[in-house]
Amino acid sequence: MATQGSPLTPEFKRVIVLLKDYFDRTQDDVREQDYSCAERAAQALGVGIATGKRVMADFH
Repeated sequence: MATQGSPLTPEFKRVIVLLKDYFDRTQDDVREQDYSCAERAAQALGVGIATGKRVMADFH
């Protein structure tokens, strides 16, 4: 994760853009409430749900 004052990597900038685009596209979609946070994060970043859960398990 980036620390305050450090330059952002191109990969981290891409994550920010992906998340912003996803939230813009789905802001009025009530169906999004049916998904867990892990599922929404995976969808936003264009990865599989299993990948998202595996990354979170490794992180914790």
